[in-house]
Amino acid sequence: MSILVDFNNVPQRLLDFEARSYDERYNQSPLIRGLAYTLIALEWEGTPSILSDAFIPKPKDSDSFIATIERLGYRCDVTKLKTLEHIEGHPHPCFIEIENLTAIFLGTKDGKLILFDYTNNNTIEYPLCKKPCLLVSISEYSRLFREPPPESQDRSNWIKYAFYRYNNELKSLIILSFVISILGALQPFFIMSVYNFALTSSSQATLYWLTLFAVIVGFSEYFFKKMRVNIIATSGKDLAVHISQAVISKLLWLPYAMTSTAGVSSQLARLKDIDTFRRLVTAESTLSYFDMPFVIVFIVAIAIMSGTAALVVMAGLILMLVFCVYSRYIYSQATSKSSRANAMVSYQWNEILRGIKTIQGLPLLRVIQSRFSASHMQSTNDAENVAVTNSKVQAAGGSLIQVIGTASIVTAVIGVMDGTSDAGAMLATVILVWKALGPIMGIYNSISKFQSIKASSAQINNLMAMNDDKLTLEKSPPIRLFQGSIVGSGVSHRYTGAATGLTNLGFKIAPGAKVVICGPTGCGKTTLISILAGLEDRYQGAVSVDGYNIKQFNSYRYRTSINYIP
Repeated sequence: MSILVDFNNVPQRLLDFEARSYDERYNQSPLIRGLAYTLIALEWEGTPSILSDAFIPKPKDSDSFIATIERLGYRCDVTKLKTLEHIEGHPHPCFIEIENLTAIFLGTKDGKLILFDYTNNNTIEYPLCKKPCLLVSISEYSRLFREPPPESQDRSNWIKYAFYRYNNELKSLIILSFVISILGALQPFFIMSVYNFALTSSSQATLYWLTLFAVIVGFSEYFFKKMRVNIIATSGKDLAVHISQAVISKLLWLPYAMTSTAGVSSQLARLKDIDTFRRLVTAESTLSYFDMPFVIVFIVAIAIMSGTAALVVMAGLILMLVFCVYSRYIYSQATSKSSRANAMVSYQWNEILRGIKTIQGLPLLRVIQSRFSASHMQSTNDAENVAVTNSKVQAAGGSLIQVIGTASIVTAVIGVMDGTSDAGAMLATVILVWKALGPIMGIYNSISKFQSIKASSAQINNLMAMNDDKLTLEKSPPIRLFQGSIVGSGVSHRYTGAATGLTNLGFKIAPGAKVVICGPTGCGKTTLISILAGLEDRYQGAVSVDGYNIKQFNSYRYRTSINYIP
């Protein structure tokens, strides 16, 4: 019996996937059997357990098929045919959906479709009729080249590619924001029209028509705002879930040697980075970023009614922009000092916890206590400085916005007093000024988030740029089943700073044998077990299983082929 997967031995592959131990899994999710037949035809190197773990259940079988296939590294092509008569020449095997029937399309014979009904586990024939169908096939390119998606190739900018997935939604948000700005700029013109036309002519008909126009504009604005919020709620949630799943998956795929030495705080920090982007893509305040470019719409509307007021608003916006740059610089300085102090506190904690046995009972304890107290005090002071700086910046920015708005209103009032404008235009200008300042206030109030978003983005990009076990999965020989013969030759291992450890160890364990490893504390018993389990790869010598050096196998693939109970 072959230890590695033999792609040419299709009957054996089918027997592996039809093992009785998987009957319950197939009964729960029959599509897994259809996926298995499809992947065997593609000479997929995986095992039934890997397919079972990779399966993603969805309400529709077609969605489950696509999600699972893409999770395994392939790409899918979705084709909708108006009639089954056009199915000739379509690549197979592939998923097919005909009305209420879902199956695996295996080809055509004698004018009939050959389908594998994975629900009932049998092969059926279906006539070539004029019924429409949905086909989901694995692309020819991904069959030959299992290349990762672009965000995995340019891993230093992973966050950027994550947002590229939602280009259509971003375009929709931009268009909706522009339409909402146009409708928002029309509302003040209604007030101006009431003063200039309805009141001067004392015409109720004119008032009713203007009111009807205002109501239509108001409902339209509400409708488009609701559409925009729905996009944020749905696509934002999907993006947040995508980032969360990708980052958590990356953490789980990192080599054991890397995660075992990482501090708990550093791993929890990645969860905080996920939460930062979750709040960014799902919060309604994010809409201010889409409204900001279209402030120009309100400025144009102000210029139509009062050119001088528009100039004041423009000057105020430029002043606000300069102040934002300056305040961000001040805030960045404060947060960088606080970050250094927090890092020093974390370092002191790690030093204390890792060396607690050495520190206890020594005069060094007083030195550690004084260093920890000093770093903790500095961290507290810097955190207070950040809070004070943030409150000052927010107060100064709010006051500046109030000054800009007041100056614009005073300019509009002066225009009425000089006779260059009228009362209706003045009231409309007042409303437009605050509509123009609204997005700026929203962005300015979130200025403290810019630094955390930038830092979280850099941390996630650095994490996604790391090499993990998944990247080398396809390069590893596919394992079918180990017999269990283990041979060690010249195995040596030392932990950093340790004087003793495994030295030139040789052993041979027969399949099915029961072996006891004994020795004094610190001699390397746990380390040897970790080496045999594929958890520790920093050793010299060779460990072979059934004649294969375990280092030639991907760590994940090897660990899923053995049973290890810590």
